Amino acid sequence: NADGSYTPNNIQIDAQNYFNQGLQTDLNVYGATVYRLRELTLSYQLPKSLLTKLPFGGVSLSFSGRNLFFYAPNSLIDPELNTQGAGNIRGLELQSSPNTRNFSANLRLTF
Repeated sequence: NADGSYTPNNIQIDAQNYFNQGLQTDLNVYGATVYRLRELTLSYQLPKSLLTKLPFGGVSLSFSGRNLFFYAPNSLIDPELNTQGAGNIRGLELQSSPNTRNFSANLRLTF
């Protein structure tokens, strides 16, 4: 109770209602708001003044990352993941593993 006192639950239900209705309550539903940094790419092109003694017309470097940050205030589960295939169970918390973080680098040389 709100005042801290205890009131025993004496409402009886049959086994079928107990086992079949337990998951479809608002106690098992929560907001799916998440904050994520899905992809970030940083690029740098060397100035032509640094390339005068090199045989290159241009040099650029870039670094990319995917799934760099993820925060779900209501759960640690990503609602976009679904290991059970297509269907009506999006966001199911069964056997869901997080998205992997990926990093890549790119060096582009032009002549």
